[in-house]
Amino acid sequence: VSQSRYTAKYIYKLPDPGNEGSGRGSTVHDVLELLLKPKHEKLYSAILHNGTCKDVPAVWRLLKIYAKKYKVSDDENMEMIDDFMLVALSNEFKGPKNTVQAIGEKEFAIEVNQNGKKYSVKGFIDQTFLLGDDKGAIVAIDCRDFKSSKDKFKGDKIDNNLQASIYQLALRHLYPEVKARRFRFLFMKFKKDPWVELQPLTDSQLNGFEWFLTDMQEKLENFSLQNANDNLAAFNDEKKWLCGREGIKKDGTPNFICPQRKPVDYWVSIDKDGEIAESAFQESMLVKKDGFKIEKRRYPGCPAWFGPGEKPRNFS
Repeated sequence: VSQSRYTAKYIYKLPDPGNEGSGRGSTVHDVLELLLKPKHEKLYSAILHNGTCKDVPAVWRLLKIYAKKYKVSDDENMEMIDDFMLVALSNEFKGPKNTVQAIGEKEFAIEVNQNGKKYSVKGFIDQTFLLGDDKGAIVAIDCRDFKSSKDKFKGDKIDNNLQASIYQLALRHLYPEVKARRFRFLFMKFKKDPWVELQPLTDSQLNGFEWFLTDMQEKLENFSLQNANDNLAAFNDEKKWLCGREGIKKDGTPNFICPQRKPVDYWVSIDKDGEIAESAFQESMLVKKDGFKIEKRRYPGCPAWFGPGEKPRNFS
């Protein structure tokens, strides 16, 4: 993650602005989580039988509710969401052969501080399947993460995928007795060939990865606003594309621009210890809780693009 994005998210606690792509992904993720439950087997079967979610009223209504929440409920986005759902449900949604337990979105939070290793990682695994042998003993884990992005991973994003490494490390912590761990991405935009499988990491490789996380943890613990100007993408010719650019594309849609680039107002909910518990771009989106107070904050924008007083900078 870039310095400016890290500063915005972890120092200022700026909320995630999201976009249509993430909105579609969140809609699909939320409904898939429900369809994995055994009590919804009939709905799952009906979707596969009909070849669309539109003809299963209960599911289509639910998709529209979530899509409205994530601001992607227009006809074009709903068509894409329907396609994504079919790809996800048609590719071992209930698990591969010999699955004895299917686990939906699973949260993990791992903290290690021993033998010189010190790191903290957390996240959510979309689906985890425990595979058994003829006697029912758990012998392998099959884990996958759903992706709604327009492009598949390739090159370095496959060879050195940070998310995949963290998830495999998490699986070792969660199921230390199971040595066979499989991790795959399922890209829902690609109907014919949605899978991207990552090479399983050995225990030796995972041990080395723990030292990498230890080094990163030390850097993050010592990160402050004074570091915010270090290594900004705007001043790096190879990374400047991450900033995006102003203007409109030929098709009338806006150009990509880094969501942490411009100054913006936002609201935060602060606990009794003075720590930010959550944030949002609208005060009404924060739930008022006893002992918490809500304040309006101002994010001054990326320091590469805005100077003191939010004065736009001019650089080449």
